[in-house]
Amino acid sequence: GEDSIDSPFARPMVLTRLAQFLMRINMENRKWINRNALPLVLLSERKHSFIVVGLSAIPAAVSMPKLDGTEVNIPLENKIVNFGQLFRLAAKDIQAQFRSDSFDSCIVEVGRDDVHSFIESLFVSMDY
Repeated sequence: GEDSIDSPFARPMVLTRLAQFLMRINMENRKWINRNALPLVLLSERKHSFIVVGLSAIPAAVSMPKLDGTEVNIPLENKIVNFGQLFRLAAKDIQAQFRSDSFDSCIVEVGRDDVHSFIESLFVSMDY
């Protein structure tokens, strides 16, 4: 029946594109820049699990000049999180299925009962 059809946002690629769009729009609106250029995590509910997508901060957003044109001095390595590594560790903690890892995003499928533990583990390891 219709209940068994997942939302388009439960598809990893769609969720990843949405996350990239949100991050870029907020960067262009100067809301997600410099110290606010943090990683982004989106969750999408499926029937028995959650798809979790994580995106690293966009390097250009981290070092975007201030409105007066002056440079921002934030060491990039302190801001660009290796999401793949953090996601793998958090997924390993709860024996979740690691789906994929690309240059700027990664995807994991987490069981309903484990989603809170996964997010907690991820944010503790991010140290923000």
